[in-house]
Amino acid sequence: MPRFNPRSIEQQMSRHGISREEAEAKVAEVIANKKASNPYSVEALMKRLNISKDEAETKIAELKKKTASGHLIADPQWQMKKFGLTKEEAETKIKEAYERRGNSTAAKKKSNPSSHFNTIDYWISKGLTIEEAEFKKAEHIQKMQASFQEAISADPSQYTGRTPLELDYWLNKGYSLKEATLLRKERQRTFTLEKCVAKYGKEIGFELWRERNIKWSAKVEEKYKNGEFTKFCKHNYSNTELEFIKDLLSKYTPNENYYCALPGNKQFFRYFKDKRITLAYDLVIGKKIIEFNGDYWHCNPNTYAPDYFHKFMNCTAQEKWKFDEDKINLIKSYGYEVLVIWESEYNENKELTIIKCIEYLNNTK
Repeated sequence: MPRFNPRSIEQQMSRHGISREEAEAKVAEVIANKKASNPYSVEALMKRLNISKDEAETKIAELKKKTASGHLIADPQWQMKKFGLTKEEAETKIKEAYERRGNSTAAKKKSNPSSHFNTIDYWISKGLTIEEAEFKKAEHIQKMQASFQEAISADPSQYTGRTPLELDYWLNKGYSLKEATLLRKERQRTFTLEKCVAKYGKEIGFELWRERNIKWSAKVEEKYKNGEFTKFCKHNYSNTELEFIKDLLSKYTPNENYYCALPGNKQFFRYFKDKRITLAYDLVIGKKIIEFNGDYWHCNPNTYAPDYFHKFMNCTAQEKWKFDEDKINLIKSYGYEVLVIWESEYNENKELTIIKCIEYLNNTK
């Protein structure tokens, strides 16, 4: 039978035989009580002690300072400051601490393998066969993971910044955004299978490592499908196109993130699920796109006839024009604007072309 989750509307309805509205009220009450009992909630502390916001924040900071030692031990910066160590010495000390903890946990499980629900021996001790025990172990782990995910979905704010893999974790410790980003990146590199096994034992360590990698892959895939996926550009673009982008960016400074085809920069890609195709765009600033079309590679209509066959692309000029048109229409359907600049247009009058692009980017109609 599934473990009862008080945050689940369906389980509240089933257990108490109540309507959905009553169940929703119960879940809201559970969440409210959870927030009220959260020792790190400024609002809850203000209400409970009848104090100001500043006083509540001061008390929480003092509480965090008292309870932070267990978390700080894994922070190289803290180790360096506390014991006067170099970065390498601090990382070695943390690694040794993890190994001791992992060996201790593994030793306890080895001496009494039936003491924990995520071991087969535990379920065999309950009278199950090996096959049944393997199934029960996997089922129990999945239920716990599902329950935890439901709790996060019901109230994400309660689980923000709890691990060093989150940016808020480091920001809450007083680091700047730049420092926090670097610390999180460094911590992510330490999440290896070997360290997970050393810290939690072979079975738990592997499951945690595997689960983390599945989640990471899912996030990357979701960003990719939503058109948020970018990557460092490694394609060879024409010197004229690179010159054009450099020329434009030297005279126009974007006030938001931008993506372009310059080597070393990140280029914007969009995955169109219905068409099952991924397309790259040359210069993207907010919702504005500039596509630079080479006369030869895009078969400039002023030079090439519709039936001209492009041997490298293995298509006619007409087919290439249709492809480019579809590419523009697809991205427009997601709210983007597109300006096409032809290579010959830029070569004929570079200054006028750049002015045209800047006016397009500044136009907020």
